[in-house]
This record gives sequence, structure tokens and C-alpha cells, in this order.
Amino acid sequence: AGWGGAERGSEEILRDMEARAGQGTPDALFDRGYMHMQGYVLEQNDTAARQELQEAADKGFGAAHSALGAMAYNGWGEERNATKAAAHFRQAADQGHVDGLFNLGWLYYTGEGVEKDLELSYALVEQSHDAGHWQALFRIAQMKLHGLGVPANCTSGYEDLRLFLHEHLGWNAEQEEGIKMADAGDGWGALVTFAVLAQQGAESAASNAGWVLRHGEFDAGSPLARAERKQLAMELYELAFLQGDSTGPVDAGDWHLTEGNRTAALREYRRAFVSRNAEGAFKLGWMQYAGDGVLASSEVALQTLLFGLQHASPNEAFILQAAVWLLSLRLKMARMAGLLGESWSMQDARGPAAMVTAVVVVALSTLLLRRRRPQPG
Repeated sequence: AGWGGAERGSEEILRDMEARAGQGTPDALFDRGYMHMQGYVLEQNDTAARQELQEAADKGFGAAHSALGAMAYNGWGEERNATKAAAHFRQAADQGHVDGLFNLGWLYYTGEGVEKDLELSYALVEQSHDAGHWQALFRIAQMKLHGLGVPANCTSGYEDLRLFLHEHLGWNAEQEEGIKMADAGDGWGALVTFAVLAQQGAESAASNAGWVLRHGEFDAGSPLARAERKQLAMELYELAFLQGDSTGPVDAGDWHLTEGNRTAALREYRRAFVSRNAEGAFKLGWMQYAGDGVLASSEVALQTLLFGLQHASPNEAFILQAAVWLLSLRLKMARMAGLLGESWSMQDARGPAAMVTAVVVVALSTLLLRRRRPQPG
């Protein structure tokens, strides 16, 4: 349905889903409940999510039981209850749902909500692997190597682990092919490559697909107008975020910022910042320092940058350290000049020193926090 938005538009698809959910169609009830659970497209609402997922589950939709189990296990909108989670996972597993099989196997492995049973855990994880769960082979390899629920077999465990790693290295290789397509101007080829990998769970593939939609070259007769490309990219950035890739909100914020929507950009940078993404912290801090869409405050900006510095890679750390040093120096200069009170902001600093600081920080950002291009997973 998500990719159908390229032709019909997501609003029409959403209306169709709402209509089918109103008619009690199980898959539409599940879709709406899942969106409410994740805050994806629809507003995050655990109560609505639970009600809609339960309706779908009552109609025999196994995926809904898996989602209800996840809500109970994580304590989303209710007190955490592993026993209740196990009951939902079991009903999903009985219907052959891949996540239900894997998650129930995990509970039997840990003994949460059920009596610990390693043999049953192994059997369920093996069934989830046969059904296509991408993490199952890694769990199987671990259990074989350590003799958990199955006789220890280092040879077979090693082979499973090798195969699992080969599959994921294969994802990296395919992402490299997507990058080459993008570099060669084949926007469609790169987009399709990354989209398929994103559905398989490859790390960074969803963000890469979004990057291609924004920067990639498409035929003049492409059915994807820029507005549709942005809408689809935003959905992919959200998918990336849900898959644990905190660069998704950063990319979304960048696109919003280039179009002058500072409120939306700030929202996305804050999401990245809360997820401990150093680039998100840098961009949020810079907007706080410059008063770009938010009340200017060097004090707040400095704290944001210091937080980002704790979670930065070596290259990012170099940038953030430079920005922290410059802001600290600017604050000291303002205090020495008697300009700084508790509520001091950029409006109090209009002289050459402030201009030099701004120019240097922007230059550093441009040089070393280069615009994102597709990256291997």
C-alpha cells in the first residue's frame, strides 16, 4: 500500500484504509492499529491501537496478536505483562505468523511469562526461520554453538552463523550497487534496490531510498512529481527511524529546512537528538544558537552540543568539539563585556565577534558534516 502512494497518493490510500477499517476488514483494522501504535501517519494513540488491533485479532488476523503481544511485553499504554504477551504471541504462532513464532520462542528462552523451555524455544525459532524471520538464523546459530535446547554442534552453528553474516554482507553489497546506480544517474534503479532492501530489514536502506528521492536523477517523464517524492521520502525516513536508524529524522529535517519549514525541521532534529544522533544534535544546537525557528540561546545550544559530543563518531566529535569551543569562547567574551545575563541570547550579540563565530561554525559544518549520500548498511 505504501508504494501505491506513488500513483494514487497517500491521502487516497489512507481514506481507502479508513473505509475498509470502518467495514471491519481485518487487514485494514491492523494497519490502522499499527499506525496508531507507532505514531506513523496517524497520531500515536495506544488506546486506539489496542482497540483496533484487538478487533483485527478477534477476526483471526495473526499479525494483530503479534502487535498486541509487543504492546503488552513493552508496557505500551498499559502495565508491562509478559504473561499476556505470551498469550498473544502463542495465538499468532498458532496461525503461523512469523513474528509470533519468533517472539514466543524468545519468551521460552528467557522464561518470561512462561516456564522456561529451551527445547521448545529452539523449535519455535526454527519454525520462524522456515517462515522467513530474518533474525532467526542468528538465534539458531547461538543455540547450536552453546548447546541450548539442542545438542551442541559447533560445525553446524558456525555454518549457520557464516550464512547469516553472508546474507547481511550481501545486503551491503547490494546497497553498494544501489549507490553506484545513484552516482550514475539511475534514480529509478537505485530507488528500487534500496526499497527492496528496506523491506528485508537492511540497515540504512530506507534512509538511502529517501536520499535518492530527494537528490536522485529521474526521467523528465517520471510519474513522481517532487511533492510526491517528498511525501514518499518522509514515509521512508519514518520507516528508517522505526528500524532504529536515527539518520531518518535528520534527513527529514534537512528536507524541511531547505523548503523553509523550520518548525518541522526542529521537530525532526529533536527526534534525532533524543535518539542520541550526533548530527541531529549539531543541527538542533546550531538552530538554537542562531535563533532559527526557536528562541535563541547559546547556553541551551552549548548543552545540546555537549550531549551530542558524548555520542559522536571521531569525525563528528571533531566538529562538535570545535562548535563547543567556539560557543564557550563566545559566552566568555559576552560575560567579559558585561552583556550576559541569565536570559542572554543572540539578540544581545550583534558585533563582529558573533559574526566571526557564525561564519566559522557554518564553514565547519559545510566542510566536515557533508550532505548525506547513500551509505552501505
